[in-house]
Parts: sequence; C-alpha cells; structure tokens
Amino acid sequence: MKLNYYNICGMAVCAVLIFSTLVRRIHKGKLGKIYFMMLLSVFFSAAFDVVAVSLDNATHELIPLKYFINSGYLFFHNLTGAMYSVYIIAITDSMHLVRKRRFLKTSYWLPLSVVSVLLLVNLFNGCLFTFDENGIYKRGEMFLVLYISTAFYIFSGVYYLFKYKKTIAFDRWIALMLVVPASVFSALLQLIFPELIIEMFVNAISIMFVSTIIQRPEEFLDVETGARNETALISDTKRMFITGKPVDMILIKIINYQNMLDYISSEDVSAIMKKIVSFLYEKSESVKMKSTDIYFHKRGMICIISEAEYHDRIAGYLDAVMEYLRNPIVVSEVSLNCDVSVCSVRCPEDIDSFESMNLFINNFIDKGSSADELYEASDIINNRNYSIQLNIETIINRAIAENRFKVYYQPIYSVSEKRFVCAEALIRLYDDEYSYVSPELFIPAAEKNGSIHKIGKYVLEEVCRFISSEQFRTLGISFIDVNLSAVQCMNSNLTGEIQEILARYGVPPESIVLEITETAASYEHNIMDENIKLLTDAGFNFSLDDFGTGYSNMSRIADLPFKIGKLDKIFTRTGENKKLDLVTESSVHMMKAMNMKIVVEGVETREMLDRFTDLGCDYIQGYYFSRPIPEDEFVKFILENQMVS
Repeated sequence: MKLNYYNICGMAVCAVLIFSTLVRRIHKGKLGKIYFMMLLSVFFSAAFDVVAVSLDNATHELIPLKYFINSGYLFFHNLTGAMYSVYIIAITDSMHLVRKRRFLKTSYWLPLSVVSVLLLVNLFNGCLFTFDENGIYKRGEMFLVLYISTAFYIFSGVYYLFKYKKTIAFDRWIALMLVVPASVFSALLQLIFPELIIEMFVNAISIMFVSTIIQRPEEFLDVETGARNETALISDTKRMFITGKPVDMILIKIINYQNMLDYISSEDVSAIMKKIVSFLYEKSESVKMKSTDIYFHKRGMICIISEAEYHDRIAGYLDAVMEYLRNPIVVSEVSLNCDVSVCSVRCPEDIDSFESMNLFINNFIDKGSSADELYEASDIINNRNYSIQLNIETIINRAIAENRFKVYYQPIYSVSEKRFVCAEALIRLYDDEYSYVSPELFIPAAEKNGSIHKIGKYVLEEVCRFISSEQFRTLGISFIDVNLSAVQCMNSNLTGEIQEILARYGVPPESIVLEITETAASYEHNIMDENIKLLTDAGFNFSLDDFGTGYSNMSRIADLPFKIGKLDKIFTRTGENKKLDLVTESSVHMMKAMNMKIVVEGVETREMLDRFTDLGCDYIQGYYFSRPIPEDEFVKFILENQMVS
C-alpha cells in the first residue's frame, strides 16, 4: 500500500505558504507572480497525487476518474519544473535574452506543450500511462517524455543560474541550486520504494526554503512609500548591466524634499511621496508599460526603470508625470508643490556599466538644478567632474605610480607675534589628462579604496623631508599641520608608521601637528582613541580641523587632547548674518574655555582679519595672506614676509 502521509504534509506546507504569500502581498510584481504560480503548481501536484494515491489504495474501479487525476498530477508536476526555470530566469533578470532569441522564445514552452498534448492523447491510446484490468497503474512507452520535459526545464534553470551567478547573492544562489539535488534524490527514492510517496513533500520543503531565503520583499521595499528601496535599486541595476538588459530610466529629483522635512512632519512627507509613487505605478499600467519598477531614494529622488521595448511610450508617460507634479499635492489639509527636475537615461546607449550608473545617480542628486528642468543624460555625462569621478581610481593609481601628487603649504599668521609661525600641508594632484583634480574628488575615493594610506605616508614623508632641510631652519616656522583622515585614524599601525618616518628624518614630534576633522573626531572607535593616546604620549599635538561644519558630539571632542581648534571658513561670513555672529562668538569663547588655540580658516579680507583679531583668535589662515603654494614659493614667501604688520 502506498503511503499518503508525505503528500498530505506537502499540501499543508504549500497551503501555509499560499496563505502567507497572499497576506504579505508578495504575489505582486513580475517575480512575485512567477513565484506564486510555482507555489500553486506544487500545491496542485500534491493535491492530485493525494487523490490519485487514495484511489489506488481504495479500489480498482472509477477508471475514468483515475485517468483525470493522474493526468492532472503529471501536468502540474511538469509545470513545476517549467516554473522553476522561469523563476530563475526572472530572478537573474535574463528574461529579455529569451525574448530576444526568437528560437528560444517560440520553443521554450514546447516540452510542456508536448506533454499537454500527450496527456490528452493518452486518454485514447495509453501512450503515457494506463490501468490494467485490476485497476493497477502502468506506465506507457512514451512516459520517458515526461522525464525529458522536466529535465529540460530544470537544467535550463541551472544553466542560467551558473551563467548569471553574479546577479544574485550567494545564499539565494545556494537555495535555488539545492532544489535540484533534493528533487532528483526524492524522485530516485520514490522510484526504488514505490510505496514511499515523498517527491511532492520534498518539493514543498524546497519551495518553503526558497520562500524563506529569497521571497522577502520587505528587504527591498520602502514601507513608507510602497516603492522599491535604495538596496533594490543597487541590486537591480547591477543585475541589469550584468545581463545586458536594455532599459529606459527616468530620474525625478524632488528639489525641495529637505525643505518638506524641515517644515512639515515626516509622516506627511511620506504620505506625499506615497501619493506620487502610487500615481507613477497607476500611470505606467494605464500606458501599458509592463514590468515598470519604481524606486525611492532617501535623498529625495524617485527612479523609474522600464524595459526598452516600451521606449515609444516614455515621452507620453513623462509628460503626464510632469503635469501631475506641477499641481499641488494635498495631505492632512496641507497643500504642497513639489519642485522637481527630471533626467531621462537610456541604457546601455548612455551608460553601460553599474559603476557609471551609480556615479551618474549621485551626480544627478547633487547637481544644482531648477524646478521643471529636464535633463538629458549627456548634460551630466559631459560634465568634467563626472568624467573625473568615473575614472578616479585610475587617476589615483596613475598619480601614485608616476609621483603626480604634490605637497603645497598655506602659511598661518600669528596675531600675537605678528608673523608667520606655521603652515598647513595640503595635498594636490595634477593629472596629464585632467589637469588639476580637486581633493574633494580624490580624497573620498582614496579613502574608499584604501590608497589614502599611501597618500598620507607620502605627505608626511614630504613634510618631514622639508622640516629636516637646512632651508626650513632659516624660516622661523615652529610646526607644520598635517591632516589625518578618518580612515588613517582607524589604522592600528598608524602610530608606528608615523614615528618611523619622523625618526628616519630626525624630526621631533613637536614639529608636526596632526589635524583631525570635526566629523572624524566625533566617531567613537577604540583604534582611533588608542592611536591618539599613543601619539599624544609620544609628544605629538593634535588640532581639530573644520570646527563648526558638522553635528559634533561635544563631550567626545572635549575628551580628546586637542591643543588647537580651526574655525571653518563658514564663520568668515560674520557681519552678513547677526545670528552667525553670535554663534561665532560663542564658539570662540567655548574653544578658549577648553584651552585651545584658535585658527581661523578662509580669511580673505582686512575686515575679516580685524574682526577675528578683535575676537581674540590666535592664528589667521587664508587667501588674505596667501593661497596654498608649492614648497619653493612658500620658502620665498616666508623669507619676504616674515615681519608682517
């Protein structure tokens, strides 16, 4: 007698998954619909098998019903394999490749179609299965076709899994791969022990595994707007470029998004964004732009991605969107206008790599723009800074290899001594192709790829070489400020590396003041604290750079041994804004109360100099005296201006 327990358990597992899928609404969207169809095919396979086994165990009569039930089981069993294959094609975003190749497009469903025809013909000639005079199930001579059909779909799915392995996370790839050996093992086990009906139960457990690991829309959903989130945007665009999928992309920047957050509640802002996203989805459906995905970026940008086959509908869609956004949006009795700028992009015609796309999106978000402004992709792509950012790693590597970095010095004037007593070392990069490359572009990139450590060593070596020279001793300069990035401060070998360089050039620690930005100083990190302690104990002094540019943890800064504080150049706008004057005065008093010497950066006029001198600031740095200049010019400048009145 065949055992039906496993089939019943498999049905129960599928029933729970179906209920969960409907409640969580994860049957929506292209991938969700395919997953749900795969789930239903496993459920119906198990259901038909339960009835078929029950009929086999009960009686040899009801032969027509047995034919129907077994035909239903075999159809859904084969459909499960087909849906598994389609699910993999969808999750690797390679469906467009199947559609593009006419042979694949027309022949993909051929095996399942053949099985369907054979199941109908089987009612008359028993080519797949039949029942003898005792009602015993017998396989027909063409039963092998069923195995061939299932194998075709399973192995085509495995093919796409291996070919586009990079498009999905490793845990998801493993989950999908494990379905194959589990299904094959259960089929062989059932073949050896016919009474052990275990195959449908194993399929149900496999799809539960897939559901747990893969079908987690909350991971990619922005719950406040109903759009897909930034994580999904990164994942989907990366997969899109790996498979070469052609798409149209529309970027909508909400220019006044931050103002909304400042003046109305975050709940109302979310409600406004949700209304916009809902309209975008509804409009994409009304113009029949299928498989359109909409993403919300927390920096106030909405991204719409549509398959390239609907390109002729983009212009009309965009007109409707712009018209909608020009009208006030009412939420909680508050009427607001969204100021937007829009950019349209075609991939891969305009952008052909994930890195370029990621950079492009960030440039568009940061780009200054006006309401109702419509960009073409070329407006941003042709921007010089965009080109530099796109090639920044190559530029940095080339600069390191060819010694393209140069150290410049900006003199710092002592108010009390009325002369230049120190200077700040600043790194500069000149590239053959791009000429001057701003530190604002290459420093963040160097921190990201780790080359900041080499750059930092180079700067310190150059400064120490300069300090140890006979020429430097004639200048009367007490010390040089050297910047440390947050990434350098996290280097557990930092203290040893700095001490080794100074020892090699015979430079005393008092000749170097290490600058840490306010933002970096606010981080609480054991390695940073240990480095600061060890360097302080070794005789180094620290200065707090860019004071006033961030939201500092003041108690954290008060705990660190800063001897010097540098007021950011934003404070030089005093006189234009009375409130800023009060903030400046309070900042100066606070820094003095903390026994810190005060350097003012960005001083450009005599009025600024007098203002900060009157406030009691100790040092002045800025273009009023000198811009950052190369070493030879710096030496000449100091020698000529050592007694400035």
